[in-house]
Amino acid sequence: PLTPTDPVPPGVTPPVFDDDRALTIDNITVNEGSDYGVFEVSGAPGQKITLELVPGSATEGDDYTPNLEYFDETTNKWESYTPGELIDVPADGTLQVRVPIVQDAIQEPDETFKLVAKNTGGQESTGGNGTIVDDGNGTVWVPDPSNPTGPLVPLTPTDPVPPGVTPPVFD
Repeated sequence: PLTPTDPVPPGVTPPVFDDDRALTIDNITVNEGSDYGVFEVSGAPGQKITLELVPGSATEGDDYTPNLEYFDETTNKWESYTPGELIDVPADGTLQVRVPIVQDAIQEPDETFKLVAKNTGGQESTGGNGTIVDDGNGTVWVPDPSNPTGPLVPLTPTDPVPPGVTPPVFD
């Protein structure tokens, strides 16, 4: 028998243990001028999860793309997410997930979509609502100049721009 902390012997497919612990995702408001909308998924360290994007009034391809990426703290870089893939919540209990935002020249009302995380017990996360705004407000996520390949830093129109960061344009 294997427990979740046992090493898996060579040649044995690792089992997926039922894990019903809760997951939460923050709700975000992203400016259409941002390259990404960034969510924080919170769960238990090491908890295995899957991710999924659900359209609302925002249209996949026109307002955002389904090419999810998550920040891997062990490699200090963004990794592409394959739908259905099990990934681990990092040791600090928070996983950054980014969604590419599509910019256009059309003035639009607020548009919504949702990021859903599921644990191996099949329970869905709470939160995860994303709103894309095109009114000069919202958040723009930018690279941290001290760690350009690392997690993204949020900026709003009223935030001071950190040294080394190009001031973003809020559409």
